[in-house]
Amino acid sequence: MRKHRTILFVIVSLSGILLCLLMILLIVTPQLINLDTVKEKIRGQYAKDIGGQIEYQYLNLALFPRPHIVISDIKFTMTDHVNGTVESLDVYPKILPLFTGNLQIAMLRSRSPDINIRFPETSDDEASALGSVSFETLGDHLISTIRSLPEFNIPAVVLRIRNGRTNFFEGNNRVLSLQSINGNVKRVADRFEFDLKCQSNFWESMAIKGRYEEPGFKINSQIKLRQLRPHAVIDYFFPQSNLKMTNARANLTLDLQTDGPERLQAKIAGSIPYLYLRQGNKELKLSDASFQAGYQLNNKAITLSISQLNLKEPRLSLSGQLYADPAQPDIQLELAGRQINVETTHRIALALTENAGVVTDVFEILRSGEFQHMTLKAHGPTLADLARGDNYVIQGNLVGGNIFIPDVQLNLVDVSGDAKIVNGILEGENIVARMGNSIAKRENWQ
Repeated sequence: MRKHRTILFVIVSLSGILLCLLMILLIVTPQLINLDTVKEKIRGQYAKDIGGQIEYQYLNLALFPRPHIVISDIKFTMTDHVNGTVESLDVYPKILPLFTGNLQIAMLRSRSPDINIRFPETSDDEASALGSVSFETLGDHLISTIRSLPEFNIPAVVLRIRNGRTNFFEGNNRVLSLQSINGNVKRVADRFEFDLKCQSNFWESMAIKGRYEEPGFKINSQIKLRQLRPHAVIDYFFPQSNLKMTNARANLTLDLQTDGPERLQAKIAGSIPYLYLRQGNKELKLSDASFQAGYQLNNKAITLSISQLNLKEPRLSLSGQLYADPAQPDIQLELAGRQINVETTHRIALALTENAGVVTDVFEILRSGEFQHMTLKAHGPTLADLARGDNYVIQGNLVGGNIFIPDVQLNLVDVSGDAKIVNGILEGENIVARMGNSIAKRENWQ
């Protein structure tokens, strides 16, 4: 019993000491936190750190749950390109430095920040160039966009964001809007660590986690996008392209690394429930796609690689690479597929190719069958030029084919052999076919 009383006495004593310390802290803290000093630092040092100005309506001291400063109705500018408002900002100081008269911020908690970021307005010539952005000039556009982002001297603090919003503008046109931003940003030395979630006009939800190091624009992060609208992104970068993506949804996981504005590497995995492509009055629907891909920017040269692409409708399995370098005259495209149905290929080529006459002529001859393996190599100054008949070569191994030769009204079935399409002309090698009850063999055919 005496032991229990001793333990109870110790607990009560410690509780009393802690309560006294808390009361002393609550009494002393208002004396330690000089609001005039805080106001001076906000309008002086902190405004200088962000490279702009800070204005607010109210600044008060709150004691619970621990002593902090509440700043309300904030307006700020950060260079000529960034401005915004914050409904309220809770500033939590480090306690021990207060006893030496030094105000140091430990954590910031913002409610409803609204930030506008404006990229420099382009000239008429630049706007015209942007309107005709092609794949080979996309690297230049990405690099110039990254370099136009301002850098700020942000204090080493923990920032908690609730219900934030950020809008990106080019001139007076809003390009990207991020809403319902929630998460944490922490700065340690020259490194930012972030864990954020948001919605956008380009996607339904995004979760991003990683770190950013400055100077040098070094990022290592993972981004998860749900219900992305890729057609809106494509329309922005390629507004003049004849091949349009009219509607699509995608779910993506992206691992992103950068080493400066001119070196970027991304690994992408995802699924596409549906995607609609249109060329003039022709439309193609792709559905139930899954893929693994990569993207690399290296000194303006861009490489887009597809290690795996599987489509259920139309049935298709592909891999390949698309490469563009401003120092080279043409975009280079290489694709490889397996178990590709001729009727499926006809439907896709007819929908995506501007010169439907060439496609019709080829598939008037090659009517059915399956390519056990197929390769496509194409080149051209723009993405649209890749679909021109004189810019690509298709070759593969055909089995179970049906070939019709209109000049002599000859219909061949059970065709097998090597087929090639060059300059819109179908060629064959080592062809074996059946006509009625006869079997024919021919080494070369055109």
